[in-house]
Amino acid sequence: MFQPTTSSPSPVPLLDERRHLAHAAEAAIGGRVQHLSEVAERGPGAYLMLYCGDLDMYARAARAGGPTSLLEGGGYPIYAGSAASLIERRQRHVRNLEGLIDLSEDDLRIVLVPTTSEAGAGYVEKLFIRAFEPVWNQPWLAGFGSKRQGRIRERGQRVSPWNVLHPGRYIHPSAPRPIATQADLAGKVVNYLAGTVSPVYEARRS
Repeated sequence: MFQPTTSSPSPVPLLDERRHLAHAAEAAIGGRVQHLSEVAERGPGAYLMLYCGDLDMYARAARAGGPTSLLEGGGYPIYAGSAASLIERRQRHVRNLEGLIDLSEDDLRIVLVPTTSEAGAGYVEKLFIRAFEPVWNQPWLAGFGSKRQGRIRERGQRVSPWNVLHPGRYIHPSAPRPIATQADLAGKVVNYLAGTVSPVYEARRS
């Protein structure tokens, strides 16, 4: 007869995350770098964004050149995301970039990794965040996302650090602001990029 145990069970290794990470990273590195306007895939998937503008704070992560592979043109990802519909997510990102003072869709490129399900896309996104450590995915710079602040709750929603760093989106005048200033956050970005380079990415560039 089965006897329940009072001790905590050991984690069951249901997924080989190391192997999945290797496959996901290879798919991204072998994928084509596109302008946001080129995204046409309607199915689910994960994606990486790269910066190709001229802001000094992103100089170490910035890439140059046209739509080539992730390894060409230098730079490395600044954001990882996932979506049930990649084309719909592209449209949201483009809308949310409108009005920004120092950033536009022309400053960004994207690498897509289509998946067979939304759940799979979310899993690959988490693997990408772990592997590439993108600066816009760090908790202290939260707020890039794909959705605007909700109009109903915007009075009480704290202004995100990302919106402080890249001003231009509508923010309700009464919304609480974070303590960090734009200059503080820009300095933190520079320091972070100076000290963090994804091993999984650099190993494939060398």
